Amino acid sequence: MGLLDELKQEAQAIEAEKARETTSRERALAGAREQIEPCMRKAYKYFAELKQHLQVVNREINASYEIRGAGKIDGLLQGQYGVSTDNPDQLDKFTFRCVCAKNGALLVNQDDVAAVTTYRDYLRENGLQAKMRDSTKVSGGVVFMVQPAVPVVVEFSADYARVVIALRVRNLTSIGVGRHFLRPEQVDEKFLDEVAKTILRQPSKFAEITGDVPSNTNKMELKKKVRAAIRQQEIADQVAQREAAEERTITKRFTRTFLGRNK
Repeated sequence: MGLLDELKQEAQAIEAEKARETTSRERALAGAREQIEPCMRKAYKYFAELKQHLQVVNREINASYEIRGAGKIDGLLQGQYGVSTDNPDQLDKFTFRCVCAKNGALLVNQDDVAAVTTYRDYLRENGLQAKMRDSTKVSGGVVFMVQPAVPVVVEFSADYARVVIALRVRNLTSIGVGRHFLRPEQVDEKFLDEVAKTILRQPSKFAEITGDVPSNTNKMELKKKVRAAIRQQEIADQVAQREAAEERTITKRFTRTFLGRNK
């Protein structure tokens, strides 16, 4: 066999392996889509209907948020509901949005350049808007006039590589971003109901389901472990006290027996 024939066989083997890998990836992707797409469409339909119903019902929903530097802000009225997606046909990602707001401005003072930069980043990361003016009290300081308008975001996106649905929430119950990864079968109507209850400021099991707080079963197990640890510590303390008492007794006997005899 000549050199060209050897290289030809090697090239054909490499191409065949690449084709097998491509076919394997395509099969995996198709399988992931088969599991995820129906759940994404169901979730999208649910939140599209939720938006429509809320716009008609126009229920008054009040929210409270702790905003850094301004404290707890009460009386924010929730509204401006919307649902959006880049591609309704493919539906790899969609977002439900609303805003909790009231009139006025929140004045927050920051005294130096580093604090100003940190606070500006905090506002940007959480979608909060503000104007700035120079402080009249501190040289180099800045006063942020923060709008009391908190954007709430609930975003579902398909992660085909890991065969999960990624859920990103921003300012849902408090200022900040949370990320959760759900198996497709977890995104059922019961779960969507819990997300909606959380949006509507009703009691829900959303935090428990996503693992932000322990479930009742986990709480009981945790309490058992704490009680067991306390009991173990009590036993260890009792043993240590008993051993210390025995050591003191032995020392006294030694002293009386040997030192007393030598007097």
